[in-house]
Amino acid sequence: MIKIIKDKKNILIFLLGIFLSLFSTAIIQFNYFKFYLIKYINIPLFFLILIFITYLFSHFLFKINSIYNFIYKKRFIISILILFIIVLGKFNGSSLGCWNNLVQPNQNYSDDTIIGQPLRIRSDEFLVNLSYTFSQFHNDFKYRSDNMMSGNVDMFTSTTAPVKDILILAKPFTIGYLIFGKDYGLSFYWYGRLIALLLISFEFCMLITNKNKVLSCVGMFFIAGSSAVAYWYSNYIVDLLIYGQLCIILFNLFLKNNKSVKKILYSILLGLSFSSFALVLYPAWQIPLGYMFLMFGIYIFIKNFKNNKNIGDYKFLVLTLLIVIFFIGRYLYMSYDTIKLIMSTAYPGKRVSIGGGAFYYNFTYIISPLFSYLSMNNPCEVSSFISLFPIPMILAIVYLVKNKKSIKDRDNLLILLLLILSIIFTIYTAFEIPSIVSKLTLLSMSTSVRVALILALINIYILIILMTKITPLKIKNSRKIIYLLLSILIALIGIFLAKKGIKEFNPTTTLSYINITIIFIVFVLLFFSVFCIKEKKYKNIFIIIILIISIINLFHVNPVNVGTDQIYKKSISKKIEEIVNKDNKSKWIALDSIMYQNYLIMNGANSINATNIYPNLKLWENFDKKSKNVDIYNRYAHVIISLTDKKTSFKLSAQDLIRLNLNYKDIDLLNVDYIVCDQKIDAPKKYKNNFKKIYEEDGMYIYQYNNKKS
Repeated sequence: MIKIIKDKKNILIFLLGIFLSLFSTAIIQFNYFKFYLIKYINIPLFFLILIFITYLFSHFLFKINSIYNFIYKKRFIISILILFIIVLGKFNGSSLGCWNNLVQPNQNYSDDTIIGQPLRIRSDEFLVNLSYTFSQFHNDFKYRSDNMMSGNVDMFTSTTAPVKDILILAKPFTIGYLIFGKDYGLSFYWYGRLIALLLISFEFCMLITNKNKVLSCVGMFFIAGSSAVAYWYSNYIVDLLIYGQLCIILFNLFLKNNKSVKKILYSILLGLSFSSFALVLYPAWQIPLGYMFLMFGIYIFIKNFKNNKNIGDYKFLVLTLLIVIFFIGRYLYMSYDTIKLIMSTAYPGKRVSIGGGAFYYNFTYIISPLFSYLSMNNPCEVSSFISLFPIPMILAIVYLVKNKKSIKDRDNLLILLLLILSIIFTIYTAFEIPSIVSKLTLLSMSTSVRVALILALINIYILIILMTKITPLKIKNSRKIIYLLLSILIALIGIFLAKKGIKEFNPTTTLSYINITIIFIVFVLLFFSVFCIKEKKYKNIFIIIILIISIINLFHVNPVNVGTDQIYKKSISKKIEEIVNKDNKSKWIALDSIMYQNYLIMNGANSINATNIYPNLKLWENFDKKSKNVDIYNRYAHVIISLTDKKTSFKLSAQDLIRLNLNYKDIDLLNVDYIVCDQKIDAPKKYKNNFKKIYEEDGMYIYQYNNKKS
């Protein structure tokens, strides 16, 4: 039981907490001190802030150990309560606010973004994933959709879109869309995954630190609060970390329990988790993560082998195998044609990586805490985990050499396995390897940049494990001076190498002297505290710095929105829906844009040039009878269509961007009914009657096209 410290000021502290919660809610809700007439207080936001302030004030009312023991014991209930409030408030971290500025910006709903700014660079999230997801609300969540491209689009393989199929159990966070609708479903999907990542990362670190709660909490923030997770949140890294770590946790629980009922339960859950990991369908991260989790799996198996020596102890894993076979078999049955098509594409299907060219990326973590404050074209590609590479690997080598007599110790074996994998991945990021080796190891399906990210994660695990083995002791001052000088040297070299890594994707990025000074001081402290980790005060310094950086990444990189009004309250959204309701088989295109075509599918229109998540070969071959341009359009691609009086032609503008310069006479080949654009169509005289303007408002136009093929 938590005992309240009796104090007459308790009531005043409680009332102060209520006041601060209301005041904070008002500040956030009304755009950082830009106060307007207060019409209402966002009740869910108020309760979230109240929970946080109550947590802070509890340190003055209760014993510290009691507070954290309570949080630990009730962590699942607390997490469910917080998620419930978040979903009730329709909060999400999507960059959907970009649509607010891209489509009819004068019809502004920016007040729905209550914290932060939407990230244009996260186009994979708000432009592709979100548009495909919301298009499913107009498709009754069918496995295949006629709402884009030439129709019959595989929605399960496509993105994170929900489908009404048993396979949705492999994408459990998308179930919220089916149950709760757009706003609440997006909230559940976004923050349900974050809370799951936090909880599962904590449990995973508890497993590898022999239940050291403090270090497990640090490991949890190391992972979930990284710039890699923040910038790639909408992609697949979060899901892979959730399901991969969960597989190891469940495998350990299976081996530790002797009761048949529990073994059956863990076998079933393990089958579902493994299926979820396998069906994420992003091999660039799956392959290196698969190797990493294999190392953990070997460790868990050896650790529990004494209690599971009989073959009969593993009989229930047949259930796991059957579940995995069912889900993968079901997917292959439903999507075999899609898989064949993607594997034969020029991008990403025929991409073969042989490593090399990414060694500097191993150091970009040093500058990553500043990414949200710098003007960068593409912070995503250089985001990472704060791995302190290569210090954990060096410390692991020193530790194993000093403890070589106990190398057979199971925990030391884990360090050895992770160290070996780290060395292999380091070589892969730095040097090219023979293509046959790359293909045999399946690393050909990844890239050296993606492997560098997983290498950073492995270094974090190594460091966390080593910290559990360090015996507290006093360090001599003379040695501290050496450590400080070494930390300064490493920080300087690291900043230099990190800048080289960042320049690869962000050549125009500049770091001011203030930026460099801040980073230098922070990482000198981090490196120094790691070298002096045997002393408790330096261990605490390390933990505090990691927590501060992690919290900044968690709450500053991605915005916090309320609902989806920034998409659906626009007048053009209502007009598109009105037209589609009258003519639900109509086909649409957007002109001179990478954005509007995907806005169409969110509003129920069949957009021909929506992002081609796999090639629309049958359509594009109409303009390329001799397949001269097949390498241009045989790929995952955003498709920009521009009208021209010149000959129709294709152009590859980027690996995932193609442009179709479409002659007016060839528009009929698209069998299009409506055209959306942000400027008037000035067609040649003989084609003018083909375009009938039916909507013009706030810089957006809709034309009805006189399709001669109809």
